[in-house]
Amino acid sequence: MDERKTFIPGVVPPKDQLKPAWWFAFQGRDLLLDSQSSPITIPCLVDFEELRLKAKGQHYLGQLGSRHCYALELAEGNPPPPGMTFQGLRHLYGQVDEDLFQVAGRAVQIVEWDRINQFCSRCGHRMGIRPTERAKECPQCGLLKFPRLSPAIIVLVERGHELLLARACHFPPGLYSVIAGFVEPSETLEAALLREVREEVGLTIKDIRYFGSQPWPFPDSLMIGFIATYESGEICLDDPEIEDAGWFTADNLPSIPGKISIARKLIDWFLAEQGKSRTMEGTLDWGVTAILWFQQFSPTLDIPFKLFTLMGEEVFFMLLVLLFYWCIDRRTGVRLAILLLFSGYVNTVAKVLANQPRPFQYDTQVHQLFEASGGGFPSGHTQNTVVIWGYVASRAQNVWLWVTAGLLMVLTPLSRVYLGVHFPTDLIGGYLLGISLLLVYCWLEPRVEAWLGRKGLAWQLSAAFAIPALMILLFPSDEKNGIIAGATLMGMGVGFVLERHFVKFQSGGVWWKQALRFMLGAAVAFTLWLGLRSVFFGLEPESPYCFIRYGLVGLWGALGAPWVFVKLRLAETR
Repeated sequence: MDERKTFIPGVVPPKDQLKPAWWFAFQGRDLLLDSQSSPITIPCLVDFEELRLKAKGQHYLGQLGSRHCYALELAEGNPPPPGMTFQGLRHLYGQVDEDLFQVAGRAVQIVEWDRINQFCSRCGHRMGIRPTERAKECPQCGLLKFPRLSPAIIVLVERGHELLLARACHFPPGLYSVIAGFVEPSETLEAALLREVREEVGLTIKDIRYFGSQPWPFPDSLMIGFIATYESGEICLDDPEIEDAGWFTADNLPSIPGKISIARKLIDWFLAEQGKSRTMEGTLDWGVTAILWFQQFSPTLDIPFKLFTLMGEEVFFMLLVLLFYWCIDRRTGVRLAILLLFSGYVNTVAKVLANQPRPFQYDTQVHQLFEASGGGFPSGHTQNTVVIWGYVASRAQNVWLWVTAGLLMVLTPLSRVYLGVHFPTDLIGGYLLGISLLLVYCWLEPRVEAWLGRKGLAWQLSAAFAIPALMILLFPSDEKNGIIAGATLMGMGVGFVLERHFVKFQSGGVWWKQALRFMLGAAVAFTLWLGLRSVFFGLEPESPYCFIRYGLVGLWGALGAPWVFVKLRLAETR
């Protein structure tokens, strides 16, 4: 069976047919089969004439594994040889090898194309075969005829836990399927999809996603499958071809197409997704129960838990990072900044990929007690609290700092549950991702820092530009969060490199200078962030202006502020 895995199409047959080949012989649309084999299969012979059947035409198809393949049209009335039978191709799925079935679909289309193009449709002259390509050419007027392919769209429309199924007049009794239809001239696939759904059931759809395609040799279609989401409208059967349509759940499906079709593959995909959804729903329902238990203490605990949530905001952590960099320990501040920005980027990517709702979006019983947007899993507050306070505590090696960090790692995530913006499972995801990032960073950071330290300025600047640029390019959506993280990291990375080579400020000093540094640096950073937002407001496209804005804020924090501190004698140089 392994030798039949790869099919290589071909037109020119081998000069000598000395080894057994697959012979796809059709009488009408019925395929000749070797019924004595188990399982039933295609005749495999050196020469088809061994069967003493009269063939009208022979076409070379290509090579399946190590065996050549041929298609033939048999004259009507020929009985099958002993041990063989004729059977319709549609009923063979699952009975013959799947690779052979796919080649049989190609074969029946080639045979049909040859049968209906014996004469030129323009001048009536007998057509000739082009020897080096799959085409017929009229020797009289030059008309070319290629095998016909009729593209058709097929779409599964979902609405929450329901899918749309329709019943065409020509279907067997009780059978329902997804919406399908042919693409009209000059029409895009998307336009055909929207039109077919509107014409057949009167609905509008959105969020169209490509699913897959399937050659459908009944007689010559290429089915292009999509998944779409219901947008609006009520089912209205204006198309005379459709006699019934409705919304169905996984528990009340009617009779559906067999596994041969892409329609069934679309429905099976929906059922699999519903199975995952049910498992997830059980977990989220448990999470809602936990949240409602905590929220029974509202509003008594609203203020303390909102304070803990504020201590997990990215703005708070960025100010903490700048406090370390400008006023406490420059090197620790650099490491914290890189760690925070990487952590925020990874968390945003995970949220986009998980695409999980917030508790207040999932269940209206949950009260939203704090502003939150985007996906819920994993918790960014939990993840950033673990990486930042975990890193600070590990470097300080102070018992009381460890205790403080531990309390924040518990209370900050817990506040997110209380405030109705995270499920408990979001916290678990944040803990696991945060711990993993922290361990990897603590192992990798000294090695990378030592390696970059041995390189020159050009190498260091290249890394500061290239890594954030790659992060932006690889971000899995068009949201601006990827640009924000990448631009800020690029601005700070370039600033850290240039500060180390040219400014060389010291973060220590008397307390009042440290306090002035922080207040001045933070005030300028906030002014720059707010001012650029006002300047760039309404400008399109938004992405480059967002990049400039956050890149400049990062550059100010890493380079501009230290340079100003030195010039104002608020900081000494190393």
